[in-house]
Amino acid sequence: MIFFEQLSDLTDNAAVAGLTERSGVTGINGMYEGYMAVAQSLICLPKVVCHNDLHARNAFITRQNQKLLTYVIDWASIGLGPVGLDAGTILGGATNWRADEARLIANIEGELFTEYLLGLKDAGFVCERDQVRLGYLSNFVPYLWYYVIAAIGMPSGPLSRMYSKWFGAEGDDLLDQFALRLRLFMPLFDEAVSLAKQLG
Repeated sequence: MIFFEQLSDLTDNAAVAGLTERSGVTGINGMYEGYMAVAQSLICLPKVVCHNDLHARNAFITRQNQKLLTYVIDWASIGLGPVGLDAGTILGGATNWRADEARLIANIEGELFTEYLLGLKDAGFVCERDQVRLGYLSNFVPYLWYYVIAAIGMPSGPLSRMYSKWFGAEGDDLLDQFALRLRLFMPLFDEAVSLAKQLG
């Protein structure tokens, strides 16, 4: 926690200045407070059983008897979590893959959230839309915050090395990858913070 607290004021940080310039996102310095507000707000949300690692590499869709079936693997992290979390993990996790996948998620996340709400309703789960939306968006928040931490730790930090391997990029190219994702998804980060303050 001490490490995170040291990142609460990034006004003079060169990496943050670089990300701000490359992404055009001006709220990067305040992301720590937003991250904490969202994390704390999740305590009051309704809980459901969650896979907790439900990204696209852990789910497989197949057709059997003219029906679509989804198979999910790697249940090691199963437990209770806020409603919406798994749907947000599927989408938030995709921001860590290729740039075209991140762009696709930015374009369709609203439709996917609507379908998730319909699925909850069909299953008989009753919950306020904003509560589900906050749980869903909560998984975009850490992904975006980690890009900032990785940029600060470049080139030798463990997160920056991991993302360098995943994105196949280093130096300025890696910063451009972080900036792209911040540009695409900061509106969702800001929406999550707003909901956290409203519901918390």
